This record gives sequence, structure tokens and C-alpha cells, in this order.
Amino acid sequence: MKPYDEDNLPVDEDYCDNCSQPCNGTLVDLGIGAYEYWGQKGVDTNVQYVSECCESSVMCNGVEQEYEPDYDGD
Repeated sequence: MKPYDEDNLPVDEDYCDNCSQPCNGTLVDLGIGAYEYWGQKGVDTNVQYVSECCESSVMCNGVEQEYEPDYDGD
């Protein structure tokens, strides 16, 4: 049974690619963090949209859901 929105139209659920159960997605930083390379210091970030249950890809209708950060021109 699918949930319905205010207009009684079916709403597609997101589900976990690993366990195939309905899930909620969350943002997780999978980057390596602080690093130093030839004297240059930096911080690696890799924000991914993953399922809360398995931290696997979040799927909807067989298509992986992607997170696109909002850039403010920097």
C-alpha cells in the first residue's frame, strides 16, 4: 500500500538499495577528513545521501536518489 498526498495521488516511497525496505534518507559525510599532502593541509568532504538503516544508496522507482548541494557561488 502506497502513501497518498493531499490530492490522493500515490507518493513513491524511497527504499534502501541494500535491504530493499522503505527508508528515510540522511546526509552523511564520507570524506577522509583532515589531510596533509606535501605540506599543504586540507579537509576532504564527500557528502552523500544514504539510507538511515544501512547507509546504502536510497532508491525510488529503481533510480538512485542523488544529493545536489546548493552552491552560493563560492
